[in-house]
Amino acid sequence: MGQKRIADIVFLRLALPGQPERNVGLFLLDRGTGDLFMRVRDDWDRIVAPDDAELLSQLSGDFQHRIQELQNGGGERFLASLEEQLSNILRLSNRETVLVSNVRAELDRLFDQNCAAA
Repeated sequence: MGQKRIADIVFLRLALPGQPERNVGLFLLDRGTGDLFMRVRDDWDRIVAPDDAELLSQLSGDFQHRIQELQNGGGERFLASLEEQLSNILRLSNRETVLVSNVRAELDRLFDQNCAAA
């Protein structure tokens, strides 16, 4: 088993008018390195109208590009900027602190548990 690291988990939530808010992705911030890992659903056409699906399908690539621009350790800055900017149909949950030994495995597990269901 790998060494445990402290990480913050933040869920990306979709809040469409007249529908319950739902988790559609998550961010996992490794506090030790400042690296930010993310996973966002890619089956938008199952949960939103086609026009919205086209726009939302670009989120993952946009987020990934913005994280890479900040270079190593820039995950905290990116996450803080999202916490300040998002509020309408896309929202972030409060941060939750967890111990993880395998960041990518934990990211996948949390996504499957909390975001993948339709």
